[in-house]
Amino acid sequence: MNSYWNFFEINILIITIALLIIVFGKKLKFIHQRLLLIGIPLMALMAVWLKSFVPKRAFSLELSSIDLVPVFVGNDMSTNQYSFDFSWEMIYVIGLGLFLILSVIRLLRTMKVFRDHDVEQVDQFRIYCIPNRPSFSFFNRIQLSPELEGKSAEMVLDHEKLHALKNHSLDLVIMEIIHAFFWLKR
Repeated sequence: MNSYWNFFEINILIITIALLIIVFGKKLKFIHQRLLLIGIPLMALMAVWLKSFVPKRAFSLELSSIDLVPVFVGNDMSTNQYSFDFSWEMIYVIGLGLFLILSVIRLLRTMKVFRDHDVEQVDQFRIYCIPNRPSFSFFNRIQLSPELEGKSAEMVLDHEKLHALKNHSLDLVIMEIIHAFFWLKR
């Protein structure tokens, strides 16, 4: 029960801190908003970890349970031969594995988009113009929509360069990993 309660506490802490950011977030500088975005789940995990050093009697929620002995009626006990042991931990681990696999697949698809097309090197950036794709950046790779021209293309390119310089792709990768571990909240 303790692991379920910890999971519940972590989610409550994330929601509480997120609500505080929604209320007070506009007053924070961009860098502080970004640090909080990444830090919220880590702070929640740390709070639960620190709680493990406090004596359990200080706060506890223990639900009692009674284990019953199965009762068989009749002589044919072959129906109980193949039993499936249901476990919430098993379901969580399966979900975690699936979401991690989906994250890796999305990452590989993004890398494949860049690998299969021509590139133009500008400073530390690799600029791509792939047809029928919107503009976005992924680390030092920038996809610039070929439909953009002139001043709008320059503005979008500058915007995506800023994302690349600020390592926003790293934020996305970290959040994908956090989402995989807290997949029940999706």
